[in-house]
Amino acid sequence: MQLYCNSRPPNPNNRKSTLDEIKSTFDFEYKLDTFRINETTVNLEEKEDTTRFKQGSSDSKTLKLELKNFERHIVWKAINSIAKKSNSILRFNKLREELSINSIDEILEDKLLGEFPIRLIVPKTVVGLDDVTNIDQLNALIRFFEKVTFEIQAISNPYVGSEFELKPFKEMDVWYKEKSIVEELNNIDLENELKDKDWYIYNGFSGTSEERNLISFLKDTMGNFENKYEKVFLLRNEEVYKIYDFEKGRGFQPDFLLFLKSPKKGLYYQVFIEPKGGDRISNDDSKWKEEFLKQISHKYGTNKILKAENKDYVLFGLPLYNNQNDLDFKKAVNENLDVSI
Repeated sequence: MQLYCNSRPPNPNNRKSTLDEIKSTFDFEYKLDTFRINETTVNLEEKEDTTRFKQGSSDSKTLKLELKNFERHIVWKAINSIAKKSNSILRFNKLREELSINSIDEILEDKLLGEFPIRLIVPKTVVGLDDVTNIDQLNALIRFFEKVTFEIQAISNPYVGSEFELKPFKEMDVWYKEKSIVEELNNIDLENELKDKDWYIYNGFSGTSEERNLISFLKDTMGNFENKYEKVFLLRNEEVYKIYDFEKGRGFQPDFLLFLKSPKKGLYYQVFIEPKGGDRISNDDSKWKEEFLKQISHKYGTNKILKAENKDYVLFGLPLYNNQNDLDFKKAVNENLDVSI
């Protein structure tokens, strides 16, 4: 038996696509804290008059700048003030991974953040950036980098999922020998039913209620698969086998793998099955996983058969299985695997 897997390489286009996308809509404006006038209120009952600041009431102007216009030492101080936060993307090791840089100095290059726009609202008496105090520049850049950080994290895509490749399938007892089985009464009962089934590869079973529902469903319909295929094997994935979605390289450990050998000479199927119970089937995590399974079927289905070792391989990702709503699952099995259940 062979197994198709993929990996999670770095995304070679991440830096360019990420920053270009951010820059195309980036808009940053900052009103200086020192842009204010004093307003004094005479209080006859107090020994001293009360002075407060009235924000933005004097005539103003806008300085249109870019990050590279600021002095480096102020830029680095702004970055360091944010980088102190835990897991900040502005820590150099994070920046190096996210933007593929070798030196912090590259931040100010045009191809990175150098040409990102910064608009400062200043009093009309200010001629240029030299008239703005260092502390005001620092505060503006701290806000600027906070926004850049938010934008990068929103669309960050440092990894992608590779194409699937054939790899040797190790013996199951070796693959699982370090795994412990949680002994639950429901699991033990189902395990006793499965131990004599030739199509169930593993000797033990440890799963959730939704996984038990899926196994029970397959157990009741396995005769339909065996009538169609020469060999049928079902493997429960004990957090060993991981695949990565093509778009972002997000890791996914499908709970079950179904292997089929067609009567047609040299045609093998590897089918990905993931049960999801209750409201989890419609959450964001489930949505991208189901989309990934669809993409696998589209890329490696019967219209685009993989060829290796003089054999033909087909990969299918079935819709997420839910015991309360399994119509889409049954339809996909019928249409893609030619099994009526």
